[in-house]
Amino acid sequence: GALPGERIPTRLISLHSEKINAEEIAARLRSNTPPIFARIEQDHILLDMRTVYDEEVDMISVALEKIAFRS
Repeated sequence: GALPGERIPTRLISLHSEKINAEEIAARLRSNTPPIFARIEQDHILLDMRTVYDEEVDMISVALEKIAFRS
């Protein structure tokens, strides 16, 4: 990035499932339309909310519900 040494404040949403591993959740999020990209740390999915517009929150919620009921 343009400021690699700078820290930008954010909020993260951390998701973990006992039924589906983080790699599978991330793959399902990426296959969503539109794709949702997240990072994985210690088998948790992390969604960085500084990259999400307010109008995208409902779409992410719907995608997560689909994933939860598909497992």
